[in-house]
Amino acid sequence: MQPSSSPIQSITDLLARVGLHWRAEDCGARIQALEKKQFTQFENGTSPYPSPYLGQAHFALIVWAEGQAQAPQIWFLRFALDEQAKMPLKSRDEFVQQLLFAIGSNLAAAEQGERLKSVLDNNPYVWKPSDTLQAAFHAKLTARLKLPPSQFYQDVLNYFSQGPWDYWQALGLQGLADLAARQKEPQIHSLLVKNLAGVPEPVFNTLSLLLEHEPLDIQLTQVIGERLSQALQSKNNAEITACLRALSCSSAKGYVIEALAHTLAAPNLLDAEAIVTLATRHGHNLIDQRLTLTFLEQVVSLGQASFNRILAELLFQPALRPHFLAAFRDTARSEHLSQAIGGLLSGKLGSPQ
Repeated sequence: MQPSSSPIQSITDLLARVGLHWRAEDCGARIQALEKKQFTQFENGTSPYPSPYLGQAHFALIVWAEGQAQAPQIWFLRFALDEQAKMPLKSRDEFVQQLLFAIGSNLAAAEQGERLKSVLDNNPYVWKPSDTLQAAFHAKLTARLKLPPSQFYQDVLNYFSQGPWDYWQALGLQGLADLAARQKEPQIHSLLVKNLAGVPEPVFNTLSLLLEHEPLDIQLTQVIGERLSQALQSKNNAEITACLRALSCSSAKGYVIEALAHTLAAPNLLDAEAIVTLATRHGHNLIDQRLTLTFLEQVVSLGQASFNRILAELLFQPALRPHFLAAFRDTARSEHLSQAIGGLLSGKLGSPQ
């Protein structure tokens, strides 16, 4: 590629100038691919971020040089968004300048035979995902690149194949992540369908945090749905939340809607963590007219301050905002909900703080 004298306009422009390939993954509530056009429009400030999380864009750039696609670098980046959920261009330009300086410093070090440092060391826009999200991300990337799973995978595979169930303390998080990322493979799918209902709660709850990034089919969705019903009957709050997370990316949307309707039907059963999980993981399902108002009535039970925070997060989502605003006008809403909506609207509907 010939060098260009024109100013560098964006992160992806810089990557192209130095001959690097890239793809982007949203890493907010769940790991999901961002189309290149979608991402470039966002970083150019022309389109809102499709899935804001806590008022920010959390994403990973997978970057690799020509011929090195199976050994990419992963940059976890986070940018605060403006009130329209768009990229503040000042932040983008600041990051590009920092990246340019870091790349220049590394090239100078290489020419002098010094050890290269990461170009993102001590960068304020870099963030460290939780151990669970990082394990899920690496497992999904390894599976996509058709690379071998981690050293912990075989123990997990043996556990789900033959038990004993009380051996779960020795299982590695990365091995469970590898299993979740391969849930579509016939052998793995069969093991999960057969055994997921019976594994101990600690195994199920951890695996749920990893399955929430996977588009589960109807069979796995039903197994988790049955476990959710049992958790609701026993009022097991931790497992209710785990089931809700595991179901959040399911491709069996109709079944999930029914499961959520059943979950929301019991008044005063869901704790704050379950309600927040619904808001952050199931917003795309909650816009179903059978669920929206019932969900809002549950959020009211947490008090005005929590209602404001949760609704600010939902209303900040470009795809969700019109649906929830429409629900605010539903004449079937309770007086208690009407008062909470009034309390919310008396403030500002900007980005969540």
